[in-house]
Amino acid sequence: MRLSSFCTLATAATLCSAPAMAATVDALSLIQSYNAIALEDFTMSSSHVEGTMYVGGDLNFQNDTDVNGDGQVPSVLGGALVVGGDVIGPAPSSEMRVLNGDASIGGSANGHVKMNGGGTLTEGASVPTTDVAEAMIGLSALLASLDATVGASYDNSDPNAPITLGSGNADGYAVLDLNAADGASFLAG
Repeated sequence: MRLSSFCTLATAATLCSAPAMAATVDALSLIQSYNAIALEDFTMSSSHVEGTMYVGGDLNFQNDTDVNGDGQVPSVLGGALVVGGDVIGPAPSSEMRVLNGDASIGGSANGHVKMNGGGTLTEGASVPTTDVAEAMIGLSALLASLDATVGASYDNSDPNAPITLGSGNADGYAVLDLNAADGASFLAG
């Protein structure tokens, strides 16, 4: 069985808003809704997220940075960009652009967020950072408890090498057990 890079990145992200949110936050819904998830502060530099992004703390950016929610599944927390804290950047020389979709900021956008594509910017939004963190940490613990599939391996010397797994367990799940160094190597490739 081949593990797609999307699934791999979503799983790797688990390991490392809008007004009134739903009371229950489900980790699987989060990784289906967001292309990038950071539970705490996150720093970007001249980056572009081709999809939606959740940051539990402050979002710091160094140069012009984009989040593009165009064509994405509607996010479970209600925005293409959801930040629990503040958006911090070197204004006025640089900006955080939300190319499509809404932005929900728990703190202040500090004049840095530009809405390109007709979305709405909400500052002081109720972002369920504790619920998101608990859901993601719970999923991480569940994933860590799974036994590796016999024969599963990953060649970290070649970032383009496919990850090929066996047929998996009786439920069809195959587990590739990566340590932190291998996971970082895979994501850096």
